[in-house]
Amino acid sequence: MKQNSVSRRRFLAAGIAGAAGALTAPALGRAQDAPGRIRTAFIGVGGRGNNLLGAALANNYVDVVSVCDLDPERAKAAASRIEGARGTRPAEATDYRKTLEDSSIQAVVSATPCSEHFAIYRDTIKAGRHLYGEKPMCVTVGEATELVSLAEVNPKLKVQVGFQRRSNPRYIEGVKLIREDKVLGELIEGRAAFNNAWGPPGGLGGKGEWQSRVAKSGDWMVEQAVHSFDVLNWVAGTTPLRAFGLGHRGVFKGFDPERDVTDYYAAIIEYPKDLTVQFSHSWIAADDPAFTGTYERFLGLQGGIDIGAGKITYSSRSGKKGDDRKRLIQPDVTNDTRLSVNSFFDCIVNDRKPNSTVHNGRDATLVGLLVRKAVYERRAVTWDEMVRSC
Repeated sequence: MKQNSVSRRRFLAAGIAGAAGALTAPALGRAQDAPGRIRTAFIGVGGRGNNLLGAALANNYVDVVSVCDLDPERAKAAASRIEGARGTRPAEATDYRKTLEDSSIQAVVSATPCSEHFAIYRDTIKAGRHLYGEKPMCVTVGEATELVSLAEVNPKLKVQVGFQRRSNPRYIEGVKLIREDKVLGELIEGRAAFNNAWGPPGGLGGKGEWQSRVAKSGDWMVEQAVHSFDVLNWVAGTTPLRAFGLGHRGVFKGFDPERDVTDYYAAIIEYPKDLTVQFSHSWIAADDPAFTGTYERFLGLQGGIDIGAGKITYSSRSGKKGDDRKRLIQPDVTNDTRLSVNSFFDCIVNDRKPNSTVHNGRDATLVGLLVRKAVYERRAVTWDEMVRSC
């Protein structure tokens, strides 16, 4: 596959510099004016897919030449958006396998229901295309094992799993401070949450939508919480030993009798070296900051860190006094999705390893399966037991 000869400085100037929204459409110019464009196909252009498409269109070294969606009207709308932004209309399809038959396509960006991820990852890798695939990359242990093996057999391909925090400077710096600089001392406790106020009837996972069905989503532990589980693994530098959980699957049965996802659960996750994480996940939260929020916080004897907020608070045991007991890390990044998408294309241009690989993608998926099994069975489940049974 032909590699694009674009300098890293020029690439970053065209793409990543726009992460905070400072790069406007007129400044980008037409795609045909830019050298070294990466011919890219989009598979799935619904809500999340459209977000990723916007990030790609803001990068002048990406040429979106094909869009695919099971809904032909969505594909048509995305094609019109691309034509308006770039001046040329991409091909349209409803079957991703037809899209992959186009040998001129170099890269694929995929955002579909979770149950479709494995087949699209597998077929895209086998077709020899670079892939940015949304998380989770699959929904079973066997699928995860197969995808890692396929990616390892094709090491020249860039396969990036859509954990955008892996491209967020605040998270990168926060994890470094914990793991390498040991600013908290040895970790003792983690606290993480995904507490949402935008559930049914008007929010995500409405009546009959794929997010409300375990068969299509893998349940919230796999569909959504893997974002946090990836951060937990990243900080711990490994996967858990076991998890215990309890939950409630019938919260919105009155609204949708066939809904079978777990709209509230809580879990205790044990990592090696005595790190214990308390995790809560809710779609019933009151619309108030006191009840909502997504965070990953860690505590040691020297203090605590809230990575997403970019804040370290040192304890009196640290010996720090006054203003030295507070520390901020990295400015806020308002669009780490764009950073993540641009990082993927930068990997292709500059032949480097993706920030989020199939390996951490597999491990985050497996933590989701571990917690799901613990919650479903209302007991402690070990990592080895989960791997054997899921």
